[in-house]
Amino acid sequence: MIFKNRLLLVVLFLFAVSLGQAQDIVVLNNGRKIYCRIVNIDSVSISYTLPHQKRQFEIQKTEVYRYDQRSASKTKNIYPHRPRDFSEKLVIGFSGGPATPLDEFASQDVNSIKSGLAKTGFFFQANSVLKLNQYFGFTFDYHYQAHAFSDGLIASQLNNIYRGNPFFTTTSTKWKIRGFFGGIHICLPVKSIDHLSFDINLAAGVPKVTLPELNIVAKGTGGAVTVTQYLSVTTAPTFLGGLGLKYRVQENVAFTVYVNYLQTKAQFTNVYTLATNGVYSYDNYTQKISTLNVQFGLSFMIFAENKVRPSDMR
Repeated sequence: MIFKNRLLLVVLFLFAVSLGQAQDIVVLNNGRKIYCRIVNIDSVSISYTLPHQKRQFEIQKTEVYRYDQRSASKTKNIYPHRPRDFSEKLVIGFSGGPATPLDEFASQDVNSIKSGLAKTGFFFQANSVLKLNQYFGFTFDYHYQAHAFSDGLIASQLNNIYRGNPFFTTTSTKWKIRGFFGGIHICLPVKSIDHLSFDINLAAGVPKVTLPELNIVAKGTGGAVTVTQYLSVTTAPTFLGGLGLKYRVQENVAFTVYVNYLQTKAQFTNVYTLATNGVYSYDNYTQKISTLNVQFGLSFMIFAENKVRPSDMR
């Protein structure tokens, strides 16, 4: 009996010592409490030790609802307006900006069939990210992009060749790329700056690509002749990749700045050309398209409720 009483006293003593050492509390989003001693807090994570263990543990702030650093008399909610059993699951964003043509697509050489004669255009993108965890998710985007066609260069070239007799004028529609993309999203928090993350998006799709319609009017002493190359629409496998920064200005709102690269190769078959004098033809064209896009936008975070088991509530 004396041995059992002494053993009980030892257990109570060790328990009291452990409570004295583990003065701090970290409460997770799912309600679980970790009794520990907090040793370091930065913009991304909380480091702590457990009683009778020399090993130091680390937990991301996105997993923490609040922490109570009793040894320093500090209590703080990481996201004070969000219930602790909620976590980020879906991000919806809207962005746009200038789209700069590259390589053959940007070439202004009217004598080369490879030239896209594309000018700097614009694009709009609506995207959503389904988060699997803090760092990884799947992205689904709708992308629209348009570039004016340098038809004036064609008119200048023809007028130089024919010395203004007949006199040529041109009009055209725009290059267009529009469609849906899907891929992966990677989010890497910047430890040195609160609420800032470095994001990477890699996506692919089969959007519609529109070849511009071109009208050439030749006016001479005998009248006018109009030649029209009608627009053509095709689909093409396309890569869309980007990287940039996301800065959270509120719990569910963030500003984004990205640089995207788009690349595809579109093949147009049986493009119809008709002149008012009755001459017509069907032609095939292949155009490599690559652009560098700078996008500015807003993202909105949506939180979903976690399923908390009773055994986790301790």
